[in-house]
Amino acid sequence: MKVGELCRLRWQDADVASRQLTIRYALTRSRCVVIPEALLPVLALGVRQCPADDHIFRGTRPDKPLCERSVERIVRRLAMDAGLLKDVCCMSLRHSHAVTRLTVRVGWPVSARSRSH
Repeated sequence: MKVGELCRLRWQDADVASRQLTIRYALTRSRCVVIPEALLPVLALGVRQCPADDHIFRGTRPDKPLCERSVERIVRRLAMDAGLLKDVCCMSLRHSHAVTRLTVRVGWPVSARSRSH
């Protein structure tokens, strides 16, 4: 998932019952990804308590999502706090996830669809 896609997620995009997250990447295009088991309780709580059209990751203004630049800053700060010596950004996390999926033999077509390539 790209950073911009993550920032634009709304509570209505999370279907906890079917474990699907709808990612909208164009005005009329979207794709679905499986919600990891560990995230289900958090998303279920949010779906129950938050308005469906609210962003999951809200910015400083309630009507605006968290911006991509803020996400990059958060990831870099967390990497530094964790003591990682190598520069970490959202793109490196996305690529690491893709490589991990390929090494566990998820397969290129399935892995490519989940990354929107």
